[in-house]
Amino acid sequence: VLAGDFDGYWETVDYAYWDRSSGRPSRRPLLGMHVKSLIARPSPNGTVAKGTTVEIAGAAWSDGPVTRVEVSTDGGRTWTDAEFTAPQSAWTWRRWRLRWQ
Repeated sequence: VLAGDFDGYWETVDYAYWDRSSGRPSRRPLLGMHVKSLIARPSPNGTVAKGTTVEIAGAAWSDGPVTRVEVSTDGGRTWTDAEFTAPQSAWTWRRWRLRWQ
């Protein structure tokens, strides 16, 4: 148990950011992470043939278990739940997919 914040390498250099909110830059450790995800397929420059079914696939992560992924194919007007292709875990990415036409 420490009386103050731990100032090891990872907490002060690699897993840290510059907080400029007070007007004076201060190095702060990353303490949490909002849910994030990425799309791996189709690729950013890939093409999709009209009228075909395409698998949109990716991964999502958070500082806790990922329980839902929604995908929008119309700029955020509507959202569809993706299905998970990997089991839930609090410590790893969770892969997902959505078959879309």
